[in-house]
Amino acid sequence: MRLFRNKKGSEHGDSGGGSSAVESSSAGGAAVLLALITLFVIFYVLFLPPAERDKLLNTTNESGSISADDDNTFVFERPGTLTFVTDQTFEHDISAFTLYKTTRTDILEAANSLYVKSNVFEKQKKQVSFSVEDIKMTDNYVLSFNAQERSGRLVITLNGNVVFDNAIASINPEPIKLPKNLVKANNVLEFSVSGVGWQFWSSNAYSLDSINIFGDITDESKQSSTSDIYLESDEFSNIQKATLRFNPECKIKDVGQLDITVNSNEIFSGVPDCGVLNFKDVPKQFLENGDNKITFKTSKGTYTVDNVRVETGLKKATYPTYYFDLSDKEYNNLINGNRKLNASIKFVNNGDYKRAKLIVNGHIISIDAKDKLKVLRMIPKEYFDQTDNNYVRIEPDKNTIEISELKIYFYKP
Repeated sequence: MRLFRNKKGSEHGDSGGGSSAVESSSAGGAAVLLALITLFVIFYVLFLPPAERDKLLNTTNESGSISADDDNTFVFERPGTLTFVTDQTFEHDISAFTLYKTTRTDILEAANSLYVKSNVFEKQKKQVSFSVEDIKMTDNYVLSFNAQERSGRLVITLNGNVVFDNAIASINPEPIKLPKNLVKANNVLEFSVSGVGWQFWSSNAYSLDSINIFGDITDESKQSSTSDIYLESDEFSNIQKATLRFNPECKIKDVGQLDITVNSNEIFSGVPDCGVLNFKDVPKQFLENGDNKITFKTSKGTYTVDNVRVETGLKKATYPTYYFDLSDKEYNNLINGNRKLNASIKFVNNGDYKRAKLIVNGHIISIDAKDKLKVLRMIPKEYFDQTDNNYVRIEPDKNTIEISELKIYFYKP
């Protein structure tokens, strides 16, 4: 019975043990397969090119910039905008010009003839209207005429004010001056003749012809000259000093004050030195990025101005320098070739052409890029001869660039 039970039990145990063995065998096979796959992946990754391995291991974030959370990172900076400046001075020439005031005598109004008379039965008057375009720039108003027939006193009023009341003895009388303070934009001259008095049977009359109203008109359009100069953004942002130079040919006793403005801001007002170069500082706050207006104006005399130029002196371009040290171990790994130094640069703009110089311990590496991310493999180990006081600087070449990220880091070849 024990043997049977043992056999039965053995059979029963074998049945249960067989099922467990199958399961154990399946689990073991899966583990082996997983280990083989893992080993294959590891070898696959190890033999990938470094750039592909970096992408696979996600050493760059979604934006394409390399993470700074790395013990092998020596420089991680955000340089920003680096302005490219070729020259330290810029010259903006302005063509020569002449300032002067002209005054000409013009006929404001003309009439062929008019006739006025006065007797007991009637009093006949006539009017002549005239206009003045610019009251401020017009002066010396004069009325002239010929008097073919004349008897009694000729009375002339300007805008209701008597300006002449007298007998005229000759055909060509002296011109009559019209007071400037009575002249308006629109004016009326009225002509009449005095009454006959007790001689009721007679008439007084005037027959006038060649009637002209004159005025001296001053033209100030040549008293000022405005010129434009254009400042590029790179020049404007780096201006340290700006100077206006000019040579005024003039006679001091004949000229008046010369006023010079830059974008309506006065930089000079007075009589300059005639016949020599004059220099006037232009405060930077008076200048604008882009178009700038330089105006010369005088109220008297003639100025011939040449050799006109605006000169800007720029600040010397400086670019950030980043220092880093290497430990003895890191330095030895670099020199022995166990580690390489990488430089990665992330530009702000994608697509446009960018040129820069990466300077490592005085050695220049040229950079040409169109994409946002530029990765330079293996900064030569020959650029390093010490562990401390190493530096890296990036400078624009040919154009202004914007850099959002600069990183210098170790990688294992």
